[in-house]
Amino acid sequence: MGILALVPVIGVVGVVAALIMGPKARSRIRRSGGELEGENLVRIGTILAWVGIVLSILAVAWGAASFIIG
Repeated sequence: MGILALVPVIGVVGVVAALIMGPKARSRIRRSGGELEGENLVRIGTILAWVGIVLSILAVAWGAASFIIG
């Protein structure tokens, strides 16, 4: 889900999903006692979700600035 956050428009859905499911997955992995793996993948997905948020904000700001400046 985190890498989906880097795709415009669809990324908003990916960001929300990654930021909701990431902490849940991390807690399940930690409680599993070693049965489940992938904590690093969860961490990377969460980081990519935050990067997607920043890129989306920058894209909106750029679009607004382009519209205002003309």
